[in-house]
Order: sequence, then C-alpha cells, then structure tokens
Amino acid sequence: MKLEGKVAIVTGASRGIGKAIALGFAQEGTDVVICSRHLPDVERVAEEVRASGARAFPIKTDVSREEDVNEMVKKTIDEFGKIDILVNNAACVGFEFKYFQQTEVAEWDAQINVTFKGVLYCCKAVIPYMIDQGGGRIINITSEGAKVRNSKSSIYNACKAAVAMFSQCIADGLARYGILVNCVAPGTIETQASSSFTREKLIANVPLHRMGEPKDIANMVLFLASDKAKYITGQHFSVSGGMSML
Repeated sequence: MKLEGKVAIVTGASRGIGKAIALGFAQEGTDVVICSRHLPDVERVAEEVRASGARAFPIKTDVSREEDVNEMVKKTIDEFGKIDILVNNAACVGFEFKYFQQTEVAEWDAQINVTFKGVLYCCKAVIPYMIDQGGGRIINITSEGAKVRNSKSSIYNACKAAVAMFSQCIADGLARYGILVNCVAPGTIETQASSSFTREKLIANVPLHRMGEPKDIANMVLFLASDKAKYITGQHFSVSGGMSML
C-alpha cells in the first residue's frame, strides 16, 4: 500500500485493535510509535514490530494528560523527524454497563478524558507538524456505538459520537493543508474487552452472524492511510458486519 518509510503513531496499542493496527503498519514497512499507559505491554508489541523489519518506538503515554501527549509527540519528532499518520485508538473501555441515571460523575470524567479529550490532545499536538510537512493522515477509531444507541453505555457512545463529529469538522478545516481525517467504527470485535460477554449475545444483532477480528479494523486503517484513499476525507466507515449500515 506504499506505506514504507512512513511514521505512524498508534495510541492504545498495547493489545487488541491497537496492537493489530501497529503490526499491520509494520508489515507495510511503516515505522511505528506504540503508545499506551502500560509500558511493558507496548515494549512487547515493539518487539513484534521489529521482528517484521520496521522500527518501533514504545512510549508510555496517558492520552488523558496533555503533558504526556505533548512529550510523546516531541519524542517522536526527535526520533523520526516527522509524523505521517496518527491513529487515535485509545479509549476507556473498562466501564460498567448501566443506565445513565445510575452513573457517577467520576465515571463520566474517565470516559470524557480518555475517549474524547485524548483525541483532542493528540490532534492538537500533531497537526502543526503535519501542516509544516505539507500533509498527513489522521484516523480516529470510534465505535458502532457512535451510530447505534445503547441505553447502558450512554457516555461511551456520546464520546465516540463526539469524536466522529469532531473529525468531520477538522477534516473540513485541514483539507487545504493536505491532511485527511477519517473515522473507523468497529462493531463486535474479538478482543480482551469483549471476552466477558457470551458470543451469542454479542452477535445477536450482527447480520453476518459472527464477530470480527482486530485485523479487520487494521485493514481499513491501512487503506485509509495509503495513497489508495487519497481522495477520501471526513468519512466515518463502519467495520461491523452490517450492524448499522449507515
């Protein structure tokens, strides 16, 4: 996909979808900055990236902290001299499913600070470099929850929907600089986060009647990062087995 020699930052890359995205880039010859709050995990992913022949730079980063994000971006520039691709995958997924009126404000803050503000911090830190270098790609991982309601995950769904609209807004403003911004909305994917639910319940509303794999999301991200998608911006693509069909 002509991604050799590019530099990509992937947040939330210690496992699941983020890890699959990082390894997918490595297989295309892309150098990968692997970010997560869990340094031992990103270091293990970095070893897998290097085994594919790409360079890897693991950085412990809490995307809910602006200072962490700014330091991560600075280290990336110091190490590689550029940032071609930003994939905002980090999200707060360890929440309890319950009705909004049963939630506490602290639960809202955890979601908002990681799932939404983390995207804002990363974009704000990276965009100036992409403008200076004449272009780039920003790919934000949302969720089918941004398109399909769930009364027991209202804050998470709202944050993902906010990411989707934010992405469209900045896509419009950044197009003049050659920066393309798109979203990928995963549906029911086999990850550690989904392992606590029964498979039958998870696929009940999936027309293809099966769960997706992390690499299904990675494949869409790689496409959007490539020259094959150079005339696509401001879009929100579902990879969900037909859950929303929007």
